[in-house]
Amino acid sequence: MKDLAELAGLDVSTVSRALRGDSKRVAAATITRVQQLADENGFVADPNGANLRSGRTRIIGVVVPRLTDVVMGMIVTAIDQASRNLGYLSTVVATDGERDTRSSAISTLLGRRVDGLILCDSLLGEEVPEKLADHRIPFVFAMRGCDGELSVRADDRLGGATVARHFLEAGHRDVAVIPGPPRARTAVDRETGFTEVVKNHRGARLR
Repeated sequence: MKDLAELAGLDVSTVSRALRGDSKRVAAATITRVQQLADENGFVADPNGANLRSGRTRIIGVVVPRLTDVVMGMIVTAIDQASRNLGYLSTVVATDGERDTRSSAISTLLGRRVDGLILCDSLLGEEVPEKLADHRIPFVFAMRGCDGELSVRADDRLGGATVARHFLEAGHRDVAVIPGPPRARTAVDRETGFTEVVKNHRGARLR
């Protein structure tokens, strides 16, 4: 940092702010010049030093059941893009729906001092891990929601109902549903929406 400050002819504190892109306290031209000098001279900022000063890592932990699912892959990609746009790094852990793996993953992420968690692998009855119950670290549910907690998800119950109406409007009256995992809220809500519509339709039979 001192060497870079000498090259730029600036105070170390000004160089530090310029590298962070602090446009409120450093002129845009100065930020550009300092960052260009840093690139030309192979300067790489040490994030650990910044973390110690701010108490933040700018890392978001993302916990998912698996990455082979197409929809989950799209969600993780969108989270990563949004994180980068906001100056954060997202790190993803797949649990395969295993309770112990999930607990270990969350412990590891907390040990890395992540600034927040996005939980995409919650199971009914165990949505909020014990380690997060005190809410000392912010977290949000994605895809699989949780009653009483901040969640970003689709209306899966409406989705199941829409599928059932499609079958009935096509003239089908003898229908069946193959549900997903019984402890995944997405699967339960879709099945509930589907069966409610079929059971309330005269002449339709649910296998």
